[in-house]
Amino acid sequence: MTKAKVLQAALLATAMVGGVAAEADTLQLKLTSNTIDFTEFDVEPTTRLDSVEVVLTFDTTPEAILMADATQYINSLTDIKVTFFDDEGQPITTAPSAEYSLESADYSSTLYRYGSSDEGFFAGFNYSDESPDIFYNVEVSNVDDIASLYESLDGYPVVAEVAKAPQQAFLLMLSYRTTGQDGGYMVGSYLSSIEYIITDADGDGVTDALDLCEASIIDETVVLNGINSGVTNTVDANGCSVADQFALCDIDRDGDAYSYRGPTYCAMMTTYDLYRQGVLTYTEVRMLRNAL
Repeated sequence: MTKAKVLQAALLATAMVGGVAAEADTLQLKLTSNTIDFTEFDVEPTTRLDSVEVVLTFDTTPEAILMADATQYINSLTDIKVTFFDDEGQPITTAPSAEYSLESADYSSTLYRYGSSDEGFFAGFNYSDESPDIFYNVEVSNVDDIASLYESLDGYPVVAEVAKAPQQAFLLMLSYRTTGQDGGYMVGSYLSSIEYIITDADGDGVTDALDLCEASIIDETVVLNGINSGVTNTVDANGCSVADQFALCDIDRDGDAYSYRGPTYCAMMTTYDLYRQGVLTYTEVRMLRNAL
């Protein structure tokens, strides 16, 4: 399953369970271009721009505004991070590299176009209440039509990931306009890759967007009471390991004033539940009981 499909599943799961997997409400899309094809600056930068990376962060909860062959979201775009690189591959830490956030903007607008002859998306911030006025826009257009730009349009649009984009297939346009003295610019380049940034904070192999156990115990085998049971510590689709299930029993037991040696009722029930679910074999149940 591609990362884009994992993200779509996470978004749908969040909608069905009322937002239990809260991090599924956020998508981060990274756009990379290995070459810059043309630039137009009011004030030329002091360093030659060779390549660029753009990271867009979206909140998927705003209500969709449906149009003909397009869907718009207001304040869905929460952050833009633009990093330009010089001809030695080093990041340029000064302008025109910059970060923009909805926290300081008046509003943001995201428009996904999926018409047969005008496929692409636009995302930008408006800082018109500030002095000087600032407008920053990112636009991606499918100019080749070899393949669709989208993985899914079911719910919040998910862009198709491309490890190596076809030459001159997806055009990236960056536009910075301001009434200030630093002037504005336009930068155009063809994308080299499109990918989603997915985090797995506890390293259990399940993305944070789907992970119900945010700090999984990921030892190779299940260790109970300091005893290695020898049972493989598998992780389920919800990101919870076998050891996580027994750790919940330890929490219950810590709050019990009448502690005793031996397996608790919770631990025994957990063992049998995992057996009924097919997670454990009967031999593994006995191995765990010996460790308890």
